[in-house]
Amino acid sequence: MDIRSLKEDSGLAGAIRELLNLTLSKDFVDRRFFRKITVEDPNFDPMLALACVEGGRVTAAAIGVMRTKEPRQVVEQQKSVAWIKALAAVPEARGTIKELVEILEKEFA
Repeated sequence: MDIRSLKEDSGLAGAIRELLNLTLSKDFVDRRFFRKITVEDPNFDPMLALACVEGGRVTAAAIGVMRTKEPRQVVEQQKSVAWIKALAAVPEARGTIKELVEILEKEFA
């Protein structure tokens, strides 16, 4: 198991989007929406977008965000605000979610 951020391997973005579509049975994340919640979000940090890669495929992912840039009028008072936008895992990798969340919690601290 190898955990990588999108900063380390931006090529994983498509595989993360595919995993979200595989696991979110009631929703569909198209390329436009994925860009909106990642690179087009002014608070997006690719270090907080994590993927677990096993056997050459993304089996779990977590996308975290910290309030760092927008909206400007609340950044200072909410600089400690952070959240997880998305969590996903194939059934056999669900235990990995805990590890991804722990990594994000450390980054958020």
